[in-house]
Amino acid sequence: KDPVTNSWDGITTASQITNPLAWMQVDDDDATSHISTHARFTFNLMKELKLVLFGAYTYNIVENSQYLPTSVWANGQAYKGTKKMESLLGNMMLTYKKGWKKHFFDVLALAELQKETYMGYYTTVSNFSTDKFGYNNLQAGAVRLWEGTNSYYEQPRLASFMGRFNYTYADRYVLTLNARTDASSKFGANHKWGFFPSASVGWMLTNEEFMNPLKKVLNEFKIRASWGELGDLSAASQYYANNEQYYFQSGYQYPGTPMNFGDRIIYGLNPTLNPNPDFTWATSSMINAGVDFKLWNGLLSGSADVFYRQRKGLPAQKANDNAGALATWYNLDHDNTRGFEFSLNHQHKIGEVNYFVGGNMSWSRTRKGNIEHGRFTSGYDEWKWNTEGHWNNVRWGYNCIGRYQSYGEIVNAPMHNNSNNNSAILPGDLKYEDWN
Repeated sequence: KDPVTNSWDGITTASQITNPLAWMQVDDDDATSHISTHARFTFNLMKELKLVLFGAYTYNIVENSQYLPTSVWANGQAYKGTKKMESLLGNMMLTYKKGWKKHFFDVLALAELQKETYMGYYTTVSNFSTDKFGYNNLQAGAVRLWEGTNSYYEQPRLASFMGRFNYTYADRYVLTLNARTDASSKFGANHKWGFFPSASVGWMLTNEEFMNPLKKVLNEFKIRASWGELGDLSAASQYYANNEQYYFQSGYQYPGTPMNFGDRIIYGLNPTLNPNPDFTWATSSMINAGVDFKLWNGLLSGSADVFYRQRKGLPAQKANDNAGALATWYNLDHDNTRGFEFSLNHQHKIGEVNYFVGGNMSWSRTRKGNIEHGRFTSGYDEWKWNTEGHWNNVRWGYNCIGRYQSYGEIVNAPMHNNSNNNSAILPGDLKYEDWN
């Protein structure tokens, strides 16, 4: 640091330097306040019938303040911002449990409402004449022309109704049926609701009489299978984060394209993408089958699962949409994933010491289903760029078959792209397979 100019070694004319000691002078403060409360009331209407009311409220506010002094940022820069989040959740749950001889019934009905509010603002100013004000006097600087200040507000709401029926016979056979319907404010008026059913079955094989001879070794063995469908809000949420509106909404974004008027820059409004009032839930359906086992009174236990998941209604733009950059998004694409998972655990007690050792192994792979695309110009382009039906994470590249050993080998080799007739290649360079 120069004791006369008070500047740090580095490129002091740049807007930001990288001297790590200079960053120690940055004034950076964060303050977080969090409130979370909930209430639960349980009413035993009958011996088997129970009503539960639940409500929760969460409030979170984060205040950020930062000042980059003139020794770090040319002419200084100050930032102040506030982010607030509120969440209200309430549900009503009715449960009925009844055992009769070898039969056991468990029925549940649930209604839930949730509202979240996100709001905030920030301001960034620069061109300070002194570091004495810091971030406590923003008017001492000038607001940045591009993204100098902004605010946001979002209030998504979700309504859900769910029912579950569970039946067990003789602690051996289990049947579970679920049905739920959800409505989200992130979709248009006629497509807010989605219906998502699921079902599962289980067979505790070791509770059968014919398994009794094996119980000293095989204590538990259960076979299970399930199918279910879930709604996916992630695409709608991400679209709002990028565009500050949902797929079914239209409007403008600011700041838009800059326009020069003499020495002034005016930012206009840019139209958002064309809306799609029919955009709705993406769905994810999964089929799963597996086993759970326990051997030698728990010395060894584990599980094995195989699964297949299919996602439908993923967002994509139509290839023949003539709206160009404003093209609408639709529920067009889908993909599928399959895989397996295996876990093995061991626990034991030696003297007064209990120990547990476990491990798992999994594998999965995703294949693209319908992928919206335009017309290909040739069979080669379609072969290479049409990813429909292809596996994810496929990489294109040259196939390396070794290294060049001599100049003679280079002279007789096929011509490489951008190699100036192979004159740029030297012995020891990689040699690629010629597919022509």
